[in-house]
Amino acid sequence: MAIYYSPKNIPIVELKNKPNLWQMARKVNLTPSQAEVKLDFSVPIVAANIMLEFLDFYDNVQASAETLQCPRCSASVPAQPGVCSNCGENVYQCHKCRAINYDERDPFLCHSCGFCKYAKLDISVLAKTVVAVDPIGMKRVFFKFYL
Repeated sequence: MAIYYSPKNIPIVELKNKPNLWQMARKVNLTPSQAEVKLDFSVPIVAANIMLEFLDFYDNVQASAETLQCPRCSASVPAQPGVCSNCGENVYQCHKCRAINYDERDPFLCHSCGFCKYAKLDISVLAKTVVAVDPIGMKRVFFKFYL
């Protein structure tokens, strides 16, 4: 997992299209089944925007089945063709907002709403307001993963 920050208050559309505006704060290697990460920064980071990038995933061979669960009726559906025989719903759509990601058939996070059907991510940031400037000062970050 990599943590990036942008010290300037820049519109999110500009940050999304220009990766050179982000600065790397820390890169963390996680072990399989690791549930928590606590990061302390020796020097406080002044950030207006924070981005987490999950660089790699550990595959669970037992969980990677050829069947998926239908988002409408919860029936077990074969991965090919990915259409529920019970209700006709596309199983590759987000369970929360029903968006379909045509680039990635079964993504970890929904590209529209950020929903994750595989894990729950809780992020706590200990920060303080800096009066002289727009951004926030970040000293400690705590991540908790529920898989």
